[in-house]
Amino acid sequence: MKHLQGWLRDPLFLVALVGGTLLALLLRNWLGPPAAAGSAVLLMLTLVPLLEELAFRGALQPMLLRVTGGRRAGPLSLANLLTSLGFCALHALRRPAALAAGVFLPSLVFGWFRERHDSVLPPLLLHLCWNAAVLAPPW
Repeated sequence: MKHLQGWLRDPLFLVALVGGTLLALLLRNWLGPPAAAGSAVLLMLTLVPLLEELAFRGALQPMLLRVTGGRRAGPLSLANLLTSLGFCALHALRRPAALAAGVFLPSLVFGWFRERHDSVLPPLLLHLCWNAAVLAPPW
């Protein structure tokens, strides 16, 4: 429980959670309603972020941290940069290039919190909230 309390009390995490969710809501208004409906939206809101975070921030990024020896480019690790490029590549398989590139910055944020708190839970919560803001049907 102490581990959980650390990231929930991190002011930078709270800024990312609230600020990122608000930014995602603004983007949603700019991009328009989600193309998918019903159960597809539900999958993208829940299961997809869970699987992506377990694969990218739970498995790939820690492995790349070991392989790269934790080398950094400023505040970001090389592992985070490589993981985020892979995250974009995955999204490019089913999305236009501009939208796929648009997940690069969020991915860096997810990866930064993954390393900051040595847990996949902070990026998972961010990913779930940001996806919900962008993809949820209007109220």
